[in-house]
Order: sequence, then structure tokens, then C-alpha cells
Amino acid sequence: MAKRTNALKSLATRQSFSTPTDYSENHLLKKIKCKINDAGTTSILKRLEGPSSEKQWVPNMKCHLTKAAVTLEMEDADLDSWLEMQAQVPPAVKLSLLRLIYSHCLDPFLDEVCFSQYEDKNWEATVTVNGWLKIINRCDTFTGLSFCQSAEESDEQVPLWIECTIYRNNRTLPITVREYFSEVKQGTSMWEKMPRRMLRHRAFQQCARIAFGL
Repeated sequence: MAKRTNALKSLATRQSFSTPTDYSENHLLKKIKCKINDAGTTSILKRLEGPSSEKQWVPNMKCHLTKAAVTLEMEDADLDSWLEMQAQVPPAVKLSLLRLIYSHCLDPFLDEVCFSQYEDKNWEATVTVNGWLKIINRCDTFTGLSFCQSAEESDEQVPLWIECTIYRNNRTLPITVREYFSEVKQGTSMWEKMPRRMLRHRAFQQCARIAFGL
């Protein structure tokens, strides 16, 4: 509560309000409503009211949708229809995916970026193995990669770990990441059918993320 009140106080000061004598949350919200134009008020207040309010911040995705559609060379309506099919995904996560599309030229229809849901039910826009391969192979500083695996195996006859090493000609040392099977294995059909490949993919994705950043 104190942090949100301080944030409101700071926002009030930045908007050139006269110094308020009442720093209560309700008082500051009223002053912000009076000073910010209608377009800005809705967006800012929804974010400031926090999780205790029934209102939630919903991003304006029209411009992001257009940028992503232009990148994919498709109509806005077609991309919008695909997004509407992902009804369970929160708007903010959809926005993240759109930004990945136009910022890094990734195509969800080619499985280069996707929505992922984790055990805690949270969603995330994720760059897939195909997406990372596209990103690193068009980077001039990428000179190659290699894998190394543990000689020991788990009870499932899978290497205990796999390492991925990525080489860049503008780095003194290569980037190496080791992923352990026991830490990353999942109960999906792909992990059941091809656990070694999935472990290798996970090591590659994490190494690429560190080596090239995103």
C-alpha cells in the first residue's frame, strides 16, 4: 500500500500538481483524474489501482498488431483472428508475442515463437528452437556451436546433463550452458518420446539466450 501511494505521489509531482497536503491514495487518484487527459487516464489508473481492483490494464494492441502483420506480410485481420483463437492467453502476453514477431522477424506459423503455459498456470511468449536457430544464423558474429553430454545416465537412460557451447567471433571466450535432465524434464508426450533431443533443445535455447540476449 505504501509503495503504491508513493508511486501516486511521484506521478502527481511529475504532472506539475501543486504540492498536495493530503497524500492519501484516494486524494491523489482524484487529482490525477483531473489533470491527465482522458486517453491517458484510463491506461495509467488501471495500472495504479493494482491487483486488488477489479479493473485490469489491457494494452492497446492495434499498432503492435499492424507492425507484426507487416513483418509477416499478412493482413491485420488474419493475424488478429489467430490471436483471438488463443482466448486463454492474457492480453499482456499476446503483446509480448507481437513484439517478438516484429522485433526479431519471428513467425508463429513456422513455430518460431509460441505461447507456453507453465505448471503455475502463468503464460509466456517463448522463442522456440526454430526461432533461436533463425536468430543466431543471421548474426554475423556467430561462428558455430557444439554439444557435450554426461557419460552417466539417469534411471530413464538419458544423460544426466547436456552442455551447449556457442562461439562468437567478437567474444574472447565461448558461451557454455549445462542443463540437467532432472531439473528440466517435463511430463509432455515429446519429453516421453524423445527425452535426449528435448534436453539438447533446452540446453541450446538457454545457451542462445545468454549468448545473444533477448
